This record gives sequence, C-alpha cells and structure tokens, in this order.
Amino acid sequence: MITKTQFKKKIKQLIYESVEVLRDNAIELYECGGVDPEDFNNDYELPKIILHVALQNAADNFRPLSTEGKATANNLKHF
Repeated sequence: MITKTQFKKKIKQLIYESVEVLRDNAIELYECGGVDPEDFNNDYELPKIILHVALQNAADNFRPLSTEGKATANNLKHF
C-alpha cells in the first residue's frame, strides 16, 4: 500500500521531472518544421497547440502498461 505521504512525494517528483521533458519537447516541436511560426500572431495560439501535443506525448510516457493499471486509469477518467 502506498501512503498519502508517499504518493505526494512521488507525484511531486514525477511532475518536477516532466516539466523539463515538456519544455524540451515543446522546443523540438517548434523547431521541427511541422508548423510555420510566421502563420501565427504573437499570442497564445501556437504555444497552446504545441503544449497540447507535448502534454499528449508526455502522457504516453506515463501510461499504465498492465491490464489492471489500464482498467484503473479508464475508471478514473469518469471522476
């Protein structure tokens, strides 16, 4: 069993580590040639698009692999 204290410690660590990965992936997506930054105004549209994709990529890194973990994750989506 994982205690609430242990959970908080682990989730903080995972979030901390994922911020750098998100930032690096966002820069890679910006520079990849898949989008022309000149097509966007100096607002939040392009950063939001890129962050959306980077977050999806990050989510794939944390997806559960076991059948039980997948079932639990699918159940939590209903809350």
